[in-house]
Amino acid sequence: MKILFKNKTKNSKEIYKKFIEFHSQKYGIKYILFTIFMLVFFMIYIILQFKYRHYKLAFSGIAIILGFILWRLFEPVNTIRKELNSEPIKKEKTYIFSFYEKYFIVNDLNTATKVYYFRLHKAFETKSFYYLYIDTSHAYIVDKSSFVIGTCEDFSIFLKKKLWIKFKIKNNFNKKS
Repeated sequence: MKILFKNKTKNSKEIYKKFIEFHSQKYGIKYILFTIFMLVFFMIYIILQFKYRHYKLAFSGIAIILGFILWRLFEPVNTIRKELNSEPIKKEKTYIFSFYEKYFIVNDLNTATKVYYFRLHKAFETKSFYYLYIDTSHAYIVDKSSFVIGTCEDFSIFLKKKLWIKFKIKNNFNKKS
């Protein structure tokens, strides 16, 4: 098969931080709304337990809500810290993306992963990057300035044809990214 586009993107902490900022802006509201919904649910539960004098259940609800709040506050920070200290980010690993008609292959010199376009969750284009989401929280980061074969303009057209409504252009996101 003929390679339509080829890109060599070098990961770094700065690139990953831009992705985290984009991801937080795009999906952060869902995270916050879910947290608020759960807090309201647990507060109603606790109030009802006190009203019906089920104090043990009410205090266990309070313990659960405190645990939930602590988890929702510290889990994302811990995840980001682990990611920033991971091998691909620390060693500034280079990923080679080879885009074909029905799929693309991601090489990192140790492994090769084949991804069909229809399996992508979403794709976003910013001023400097493409974010090809494989699920709601993980994405391949493709640097627009690192195309070896093809251009980023042609690649945008190609992605739009392949992904239709799954592809969004976010030119207004963070003018520096």
